[in-house]
Order: sequence, then C-alpha cells, then structure tokens
Amino acid sequence: GFCLNRFCPFDLPCDHSTRPSNTATSTGQRNRDNNHHTLGNVKLKPLLGRKFLVSFVLLSLSCLGLWITSTQAETTLVATDKHVLTSDMATLTSDAQEEAPQKTTPLPNSQKAPTAVTPKTRNTSAEHYTASNLEQHPLPDWFDDAKFGIIIHFGLYSVPGWAPNKGQFGSSDFKNLRDMLRNMPYSEWYYNSLKIPNSETHLRHHEKYGDAGYMDFVEPFNTALKQWDATEWADFMFQTGSKYCVLTTKHHDGYLLWPSKIKNPHRTATQSILSKDVVGELTAAVRDKGMKMGLYYSGGIDWSFEHNPMRPDIPKSKRYASYVDAHIRELIDLYQPSLLWNDIGYPKNSRLRELIAYYFNTCEDALINDRFNVPLSKSSVSGKQRKLFQKHTRQGAPVALWFDFFTPEYKIEKYTEMKWETVRGVGNSFGYNQNEPTQNYLTFPKLLDLLLKVVSNNGNLLVGIGPMANGTIPEVQKKPLLELGSWLNKHGQCIYGTRPLPSVQSVHAYVLPTDVGSEKNTKRHAKKKAGGNKKEKPAAGLPVYFTVAKSADVLHMIFQTDKATVDIPQQGATMMIPKLSLPGSTLHILCNHSYSVVPVVVKGVKDGVTVAFTAAMAKAEPFCMRCSWPRI
Repeated sequence: GFCLNRFCPFDLPCDHSTRPSNTATSTGQRNRDNNHHTLGNVKLKPLLGRKFLVSFVLLSLSCLGLWITSTQAETTLVATDKHVLTSDMATLTSDAQEEAPQKTTPLPNSQKAPTAVTPKTRNTSAEHYTASNLEQHPLPDWFDDAKFGIIIHFGLYSVPGWAPNKGQFGSSDFKNLRDMLRNMPYSEWYYNSLKIPNSETHLRHHEKYGDAGYMDFVEPFNTALKQWDATEWADFMFQTGSKYCVLTTKHHDGYLLWPSKIKNPHRTATQSILSKDVVGELTAAVRDKGMKMGLYYSGGIDWSFEHNPMRPDIPKSKRYASYVDAHIRELIDLYQPSLLWNDIGYPKNSRLRELIAYYFNTCEDALINDRFNVPLSKSSVSGKQRKLFQKHTRQGAPVALWFDFFTPEYKIEKYTEMKWETVRGVGNSFGYNQNEPTQNYLTFPKLLDLLLKVVSNNGNLLVGIGPMANGTIPEVQKKPLLELGSWLNKHGQCIYGTRPLPSVQSVHAYVLPTDVGSEKNTKRHAKKKAGGNKKEKPAAGLPVYFTVAKSADVLHMIFQTDKATVDIPQQGATMMIPKLSLPGSTLHILCNHSYSVVPVVVKGVKDGVTVAFTAAMAKAEPFCMRCSWPRI
C-alpha cells in the first residue's frame, strides 16, 4: 500500500504497508446504534437529517485536504505517486526472482544480517533540511580539523590484484582517454579492462584464469574474507594518524560489501554472496578507535546495469535511479556514516536533493563530496559563494554544482576559501596491484611534503590503500603511512585543528650572508632573494609551511629540513623567512620529540622575519616552530 512516512525507499518496496487511519473519520468506525448515526463517540439524531451529515462530511474532507497539503509542503520526502512506487517495486522484484537460480549453495554465513553498529547521535540541530535549502548546510568542524584520512578499495578486484603499469592516472603518460582506458592503472577497474579485447588485462586474465569470468571471483573472495579482521585495519589507520576512514561499499563492478535487502536485478544470488558485513564490522571498529567513518558509493557507474568498456556512462533507466536511491538510504539507516563519498555522478532521474536532506536530518555533522553532481540553487547563495562554486565545479559538468567540499584526484589545489580534499593512492592504483613497482609508491618524505602542501592550502589529504583479498595490507603501502603517523604523533599540533594562513601558505627560507648587518641591507637582500630583479629567479632554500591554530593566537612554521637546498654553517646562521609579517615574539620550537622554550632571536623586517637557526635544527627531522601571533 501507499506509505505516508516521512521518507520511503524511492520507487521500491516499502515495509510500511498499513496506511495510518484517522479513527474519528474512518468509514469502518461508522455504525448504526439504536437508530442513531454514530461517528466515533458523537451520536447524531436522525432529526438532524442528511443535510447536517453531508455538511459535516464535506467540512471534514476539506480539513483533511488542508492537512494533507500542509504535510506535503513540510515534508517533500513523501512519495507522490503510488503507481510509480508499486510498478517499479514489481519490476525490480520480479526481475530479481526470474534471474535468481532455484537452488544456490551459499558460503557459510552468507545470509548473515548486517553487523550491529552503535547508533550515532541523531541530528538534533535546529536546522531542518529540505530539497530547497541544502545550500545552507555548513561544513562540519570535524572534517576541517581532521586534515588526514584513508580510503580503502576492497572487493572482487582484490583477488586478481592486477593493472598495467603505464603511468599515473590523468598524466601525460597516456595519449588520450581511450589509451588510458585500455591501460587503466587502477586495479579496481579490472572488470572494465577485462572487457577490452587484447588489452594487457584481457590477455593476462585469459592466460592465468582461462575462460573464468569476473564474477567467478566471488567465491575465492569470500573464502579469503574469512581471514579478514576489521580491528586490524582500524588499529593500522589509528597508528597512521588518520582521523577518518572511507570504505568502498560498492565500486563500479556493482558488488556490495554489505548485506543489502535491495536486490540487483542483474545478479544472481550466487553472484551476490557476502560472507561478512564488511561495512558494518569496519564501521564499528573505526568508531571504537575514535575515528569518523565515511562510505564511498559508485552512484554514477555500475557495470551490472550498463557496460560499454570504452564509453563508461551513467545508466539512464528509472530502475537504476530507484536502485541507487534505495541503497544510499539503506546505508544511512544501517550505518549512519559521517561522510558520503559518491563517485562519477548520480542518475539524473533520481530524488537526490530529497535524499541528501534526509541524510543531513538523520546524521549529525554529516557531509557530502562534489561527485553527486547536485545542481547549485543560485538563489540560495551569495554572489561570492556562487562564484566559488562555479570555479570549483568539476570539469565537464553542465551547470554549477553544490557540495560541502570538492575532490581533485592526484592533484594539489592552490589556496582557496572553499574546502577541498585531494584523493590519491599511496601508489598509482587505489586497489591492490601486484604489478606496481616499488618506485611508484610514496615514500615518507614525499607523503609528508604532500600533506604539508595540502593542509597549508586549506585542503585535506585522503590517501588510498588497497588490501589483498584476505585483508592483508602490503608492507610497501603500510611503511610510509606508519612513518607519517610517527611524525604526526610528535608534531600533530601544527596539523590537526589548524587553519591556513590566507596571506601566505609556504615560502623558502634562506641564509642571510654574514655581512648583512643593518636593517637597510637586510631589506635589500630580501628583495633580491624574493625575485625583485626580474633577471634573477627566486633562490631555493629551506621550505617553510604555515598553519594557524584555530582557537589560539598561535602561528605554526613547519620547516621541512629534509627538502633543504641550503647548508647551515656549523656555528649556525640567520634565516630569512620572506613575505611574513610577524612582530618580535618568543618562539616555541618543536624539535626532538617535545615542545620546549628556546631562546631564539626574531627580528621583523619589512619583507619578512629573520630567525636564528642552529646547525642542529637544520639536521633534525622536519619540525615545527610555534610562536605567539596577535591576529590583526
């Protein structure tokens, strides 16, 4: 039947088949008693006649109409056409029943119910979101404070764990899009690469697996999954200093990592087997460590619905839109994620804005990325905000989009007021790729340099790992992340909970010559080193990045000593930090694993600040100076 709940699965079966009834006006409650007309507890004598009864009924119907109208206005999430709901429901259920085999041999625990996840606090904020006011949603502080997260790609593609090694996604290593699709460096695209005749993946697959198809990986994946332990992943991520995790719940191959009640009409029961609720178990383990949990979902591409290997596209059927909408709502209800990370767009004929409003109203401090392709309602934002959204809308989008943050891939953005998150694998693939050489992987110095550049420019860093099918994270992926975690354990105060310095994000400090004594000479030298002479390029030196404490007048200067291209004399030297306006202050130096107050001579000049630097400081690992900084 038609459901009047606040929100129903879009165009799919609904468990609430009983329509709420008003006992005061229900026809079933009307009866005759001692030759009286009875309406609830009100008895109407026959002498009142039919006129009164007709008038009363008409008035009741008018009031009911007004009530329904107001209810629909308040809750735009109620389904408006029961015929669409029931017809789509019948189509999806019947298709699933037709394609499902009569007898299946499931793996042990394949019918396991979703893992019990401790419910998060429901959103009790005064703001109530609807399809028309999503643009008023603020960025949650936790995301801006976190700075560093890990995204995990795990699925059937983890079994073959292979991709060509031609280059990095989107780089000049590929001639064009067709070349990149044939030689896709992402192992999670294995199914697509397999469908391209004579591609490296296609040839290797048939050499290694013969005539076996991609869905034949379901059984070995579930067998290997028995060895997987969610707490091991959570412990590892905690040690890396990550503050949030994003897990692939469904990638482009359409295989689900949670026991969904929404059946795929193009997959049999055998092809949908899942021996563990990966999403539920990891969500519980991650939250036990005090980290936030985000869920990745491929809303744009699903090769089980539509698969053209050389022209990937979003399925356009109403059935697919209903399927995706229902999945997202199910993930919200079961796991209450702090972050929904969609990929490659979303079906146009879905009820996306209503769904996101439901998400924000259900989960506290929730947010979404830019890949849902939510059109921006220009009337809901200021002119300045509109320009920012237009500037950072993903390339190729027909209109300006709305989002909480945007997501460049394998790229670093320049400073912008709008929050962003760069996403990349620790290697050239997000999923496990046994074909990837060691030199493709980030080392600790490169990873730290990436984090500093991102954070100082108002971004977050989301690094991808790709475990093997049994859950093992390869050592070549773990090593740089654990080293970063060790550094963050010592110096995290200059990263977590900070904000960028809008006036300057990074500079190169350099050694002033010993003959520079007067302030006049210092200014002249600073101008020269900063590139005041057009024929002379700015000198290299010691990279310095800046962040500002969110709740205190403290400036962090992070010296990346391992990237220095300047030698500090044994007796020390005066370092010039250009472009920084800073009054004389006491600097608190973070070095040798602890904060300590060290006498440091600081002198502000017109074009920057000079700092007394010792040779020991130059030889230390990248470290941070904290200084009091009265904000102006």
